[in-house]
Amino acid sequence: MVNLHYRTCLSSLPEECPLRKRVSAKDKGVCKSARRQIQQMVRAPVVKPAHPGAPPASDLAKYQAALDAAPNLSAASKDQYKQQLKRLTETVGHEVEWILANAKPAMRLLLDAERTDGKRMMDAPMTIKAMIDALVALLRHAPGLSERYPGARDAWDKLYSHASARANDRYENNEATERHRADFVPWAEILAKRDGLLTRMHAVPGHMDSVVAALHTMIAPARSDYGDVRVYHPPLDPVPSKPSPNHVVWTTTGSNNSIHTMHLVLDEFKTRLKKNSAHEADLPPDLVALLARSFAARPRRHLVVSPESGKPYASPGAYAKYVTRVFTALLGKHTTINSLRHSFSSQLDFNTLTPKQRREIADSLMHSPEMTHRYRYVNVSPSVPEVTCELVCKKKTAPAKKAAGAKAAAAYLLAQRMAEQSLI
Repeated sequence: MVNLHYRTCLSSLPEECPLRKRVSAKDKGVCKSARRQIQQMVRAPVVKPAHPGAPPASDLAKYQAALDAAPNLSAASKDQYKQQLKRLTETVGHEVEWILANAKPAMRLLLDAERTDGKRMMDAPMTIKAMIDALVALLRHAPGLSERYPGARDAWDKLYSHASARANDRYENNEATERHRADFVPWAEILAKRDGLLTRMHAVPGHMDSVVAALHTMIAPARSDYGDVRVYHPPLDPVPSKPSPNHVVWTTTGSNNSIHTMHLVLDEFKTRLKKNSAHEADLPPDLVALLARSFAARPRRHLVVSPESGKPYASPGAYAKYVTRVFTALLGKHTTINSLRHSFSSQLDFNTLTPKQRREIADSLMHSPEMTHRYRYVNVSPSVPEVTCELVCKKKTAPAKKAAGAKAAAAYLLAQRMAEQSLI
């Protein structure tokens, strides 16, 4: 009954009203009712953080290591959970075990915490959900932790269900938040800005900014899965019997090795455990040509490397931060990988897509057709371009031809020799 009443209250509130500081007279009673539901869940004296804004690191590293050791979590999930666990301790101001032992006071601190935009954390159900998800994952995977804190999981599960209900209401209505609307960039504009960047960067094809901009727009924007993708280039660098989980097979054929094809294989990504097989795709000719030029200009053994270190990214989170930096600078608005996926999905016209096309697009995004639909924003004004996705909606053409094919192959061979000497 509490859940139903709480969800009904929240779903009926206007954008500027629910649990916010500005409460209109008309909806004041509803807001009070919704607030009471939360207070009943977390009724406990407010405990001021012992270390506001800076959590004690005494047990954080230990529990992040426990997530790392979990055998049934993908690398992307581990990285996300570790980041969110750190964020939870920073927000609450206490270490992990204090949060587990003092669930209700910890919830109160979490919900009352002030965000960077001046609003309270209880107004951000997706953020709350992500942090609690990390804590519940820790209870599930850290040996003996649930037994030491028997009531913790039930308590946090209850708050998680409330946050999920609010988040799902927003997803079901396909509504962007005020902040997301402010930062939203239509997909057509993203493609136009990308083309401008590639034109400017044509003289420096090895620059990683142009590679990242192309990877997340010339095909359906993936998550942070390109930070550690090995590139095999037979016969110079043959594919081993046990290749890297995420890799690209680059082949050259034709006279003077002028025809390039690249096949992408992702076997380690966030939703891999829900899939029956790895994600595989032939990269489109325009992207292949750009990558071939990039390898000729900057020989390397990975699809993307850090511009600073020249090495692949150690975690999906580190790569995601780099992608955010590239697109924020390009578009002039805070743009994350998730922003790109929302923009891409928002410009799709599902009325003109066949069921097969919907499945193909969902597969390229590495989630379900239902999730693609839920990613669409209806309270933004996307500009629909003629071509939505070169990988799915554009007819495949002949493999990319490159006049400097032999040069690219020679450069790659040089990269192999340098790598063997630990020069890169």
